[in-house]
This record gives sequence, structure tokens and C-alpha cells, in this order.
Amino acid sequence: MATLRETGEFGLITKLAQTIGSTTRLLVGIGDDAAAWHQPAAGMVATTDMLVEGNHFDLALTGWHDLGWKALAVNLSDIAAMGASPSFAFVSIGLRPETRAEDVIDLYAGMRALSDESGCFVGGGDTVSVRSEIVLNVTVLGSVPVGESDTLLRRDRGRPGDVLAVTGTLGGSAAGLRVLQRGFSSSISVAPPLAAQLIEVHRRPQLRLAAGAALRRVGVRCAMDVSDGLLADLGKLCAASGCGATVHAASLPLHPALRDADPEHARAWAAAGGEDYELLFAAPAAVWRAAAAALAAVGVPVTDIGRLNAERGVRLLDERHQELRPAQTGWDHFA
Repeated sequence: MATLRETGEFGLITKLAQTIGSTTRLLVGIGDDAAAWHQPAAGMVATTDMLVEGNHFDLALTGWHDLGWKALAVNLSDIAAMGASPSFAFVSIGLRPETRAEDVIDLYAGMRALSDESGCFVGGGDTVSVRSEIVLNVTVLGSVPVGESDTLLRRDRGRPGDVLAVTGTLGGSAAGLRVLQRGFSSSISVAPPLAAQLIEVHRRPQLRLAAGAALRRVGVRCAMDVSDGLLADLGKLCAASGCGATVHAASLPLHPALRDADPEHARAWAAAGGEDYELLFAAPAAVWRAAAAALAAVGVPVTDIGRLNAERGVRLLDERHQELRPAQTGWDHFA
């Protein structure tokens, strides 16, 4: 297969347009100066996320198809965390000239697979040449129905006394990355099929779009996605809401592959591992009960993990109500 130097930018764009396909939702799609579409009256939501080779991904550990899926998924997770529905994605990518065109097509095929599942169409973007690390930036637009903008899920609407809850399980992605990088330590005994499950969790995060919409509809107003680690992200939610939180370590929903293998490490990964892309939300008790029922109706598990309180800071407590102080609380790009 030819390299990008041989294919050229226009040749690559032509192949990518064929990979992505077309949609009647766009008036003008890939190949013109800009995309165009009719926008019905709605409350608009936009998010953008950048992935840099060597920092956010390693092509020795993940394939191009999975990278495409994940690049779109991490943005769709932000849309889910607002309780919105995705519309279009725009992708800008910096590639080395010696990159195989076949690999880039596989990247976009991964996006297409998730696009078909989520209803978020890739409407265009930009391609440039880079000398070193590959850079991938995705912007996703979403919306809520007109008149419902005030119901968007936000980080700054938590209040002391609110129930803290998280969808799905935690720790699986961090453990999956550990398997890819170094294998499990001798203290962890996980069968190969379960290890493969953890790797899949890391490479292909599942979306919580239906869950986010369900939370918004039943009256939840405070939420965010868990990307940098539960404790780190909860700290951001608390800072925005002007409150603190208490989390019970024993309540953290551990990934099944870790629950019996090594509870100590599993709990640490669940608390601070990151890249789970589950929804963390806070709600008054009555709304929490409605939220749990709504999530059950869409097949999404949810767990009560603690409470918001008036005392600033995030406290992680063990079974004896003693405070745990993990060595790491999550990912910080500049730490």
C-alpha cells in the first residue's frame, strides 16, 4: 500500500471520503471549503479533544482501527456527560508522510464503525504533515431539544447532601493498559480471556449516550464523564459546585476481571486509573432513585459511591471509615 507521500493529500482525502460515506443530513460534505447543513432549533453543545502519539496513544499497543474508534468515543463521552445527542464530528489530523495510506483509512473506518452506532456523522476536517508525533483532534457537535438547554448536565450543579453515583464499572481500562504495557505482576492472577476483556475495555470504551439522556430527562442536573480518574474528576466537579465529597472505597464498582484477582490494585485503578469514560453524577435522593430506575430501563448499571458535602475536598474512606490517601488521584497533563 502506498504511503501518504505517494498518495498525496487530495488522494488521501478522496479515499477517506469513500470510507466515511455520505449522508443526506449534510448539504455540503467533504471536498469543499466547509461543511453545511440545516440546523433545526436546538440548544447546541460542542466539545473537542486532542490525542498526541506517545502521550495519549502508542501504535505499538493499539491498532489504527481501534484508535479511530477511541478518538471519536472520547468526544462522544463528553456529549453524553451533558445529556445531549451527537450530530456531527470534524477530524483534524497531523500525519507523517511515510505513514501508510492503508493505516489512515483503517483509522477512519474505526470512526465510521462508531459513527454508525452512535448516529454521529464525520462531516470533514483537515489533514497536515508532521515531522514527528501524530496528532489527532476531533470536534463533536451535539444538541438538546429547543427549550431544554437549562436541563443540560453540568459540573457546577451539585449540592451538599446529593448522592454520588457512577455508571458501569471502573478500573478496567487502566488494568487493560497495564496488561498491554507490562503484563500483570506476579501478585495478580487473571486468566488470558479476562486479560483480553480488559484490553478491549481500554481500546474500545463504550458510550453512555443513552444513559446521559436518561439522567437529564429524570431531573439529574450535575454530571461529568470519568476520563482522568474518578478522584481527579470528582475534584473538578466539587470545585465547580463549591462543595466536597466523601467516597466509600468498598462501593466502587470494580471491573469483574479485577474483583477477585487483586482487590488492592483493582481499587486503586478504579479510584484513579482513568479512561473509564463512565458517567459520574450527583443528585438529591429522590432524583437518584428515579435515575437508578431510568438507567436500569436502558440497561446501564449504576452504583451509589458516596455523598457530596459542605466540607471542601474529596475524601476516600475504607470499610472502617478511615481516610485512604492513594499515591495518585488521576491524570494531569502538565503534572
